[in-house]
Formats: sequence, C-alpha cells, structure tokens
Amino acid sequence: MPLPNLGSNQYAFQPISAGKTNQYLGRFDQNLGQRDTLSFYAFAQNASTVNTVPFTGSTLPGMGDESLDYTKQFVSSWNPHFQPQHLE
Repeated sequence: MPLPNLGSNQYAFQPISAGKTNQYLGRFDQNLGQRDTLSFYAFAQNASTVNTVPFTGSTLPGMGDESLDYTKQFVSSWNPHFQPQHLE
C-alpha cells in the first residue's frame, strides 16, 4: 500500500486512462456475367486501452489494466447461375 502523500492520512494520484480504436471496413461487388456475382466484405478493428486503476481486481495505483483487442471478419460469396443444359 502506498504511503500518504497529501495531508496526514490521504493519498492523491491522477488516474490515467487512454484509448485508441481504429476501424476499417471494405466491400467489393462484381458482376461476372449476366447472372453471376462475386462479392467480398472485410471488417477490421484494432483497439487498445491503458488504465492505471483497473476495472477489476486491485484498486491500487500501478496495478492497472491493459487491453489489446483485435477483431477481424472476412466474408466472400460467389453466386453462379447454371442453365439446365449445363447440369446434364
């Protein structure tokens, strides 16, 4: 436990909270023919947070939380259209 630094029996400090979030989103759609389509979707998120006083656990300064979250999502699809004569 830190020693008092304010008055006779009090402790003062400046909690630091930092956050950073970057999001990226993209989509690509292409008609390959009259009835064929191709598509692609991408999502990415990078988030980092630093707190000197943690949300859970200890309430003492210097025992903070650090969180690094990386979320990635990718989806693709191809929708072909077949004529009945092509399936024989």
